[in-house]
Amino acid sequence: GSPVAHGFGGPDGFGYRFVDSDEAGGPAFDWQDISLTGIGILELNGDDQVSRPIPLGFEFTYYGVTYRWVIVSTNGTLSFTTADPSAYTNQFLPSPAAPLSLIAPFWDDLHFGGANRATYAFDGSRFVVQFTDVNRYEGGARLTFQVELRASGEIIFRYLTMTGVTT
Repeated sequence: GSPVAHGFGGPDGFGYRFVDSDEAGGPAFDWQDISLTGIGILELNGDDQVSRPIPLGFEFTYYGVTYRWVIVSTNGTLSFTTADPSAYTNQFLPSPAAPLSLIAPFWDDLHFGGANRATYAFDGSRFVVQFTDVNRYEGGARLTFQVELRASGEIIFRYLTMTGVTT
């Protein structure tokens, strides 16, 4: 659909809608740091990399298709079917240039700088991926954010620290 300038939108053709925490009645901010307690995604430590398929621990239905695993990209995205590491330029969504089945909490050309900066945790009904202190490839940003997938079908984005250029 068209870009949205206010804190809510939708529903789209599948019933998806969004609301942000700044909107009246929106969700409360609830950050639970998993950087030390989660499982590190060890193969993600540089630029334009993707993880192996990671089991969610439950079935997750996204746009009418049910998935049991997810792929994480160093470029701030998740995908259920593919995560093209060269797809680092954020765009309006939907876009034919986007990786398939994309979930994009912060889609940009990010760089992990040789360190493990992505962790995940799951408890049977929630699967959380956290990007911790990630830099943009061009530098000048420090980004810490999460995406949570719930067995109910909800997707929650959380942003703890977003410094530097984030547009």
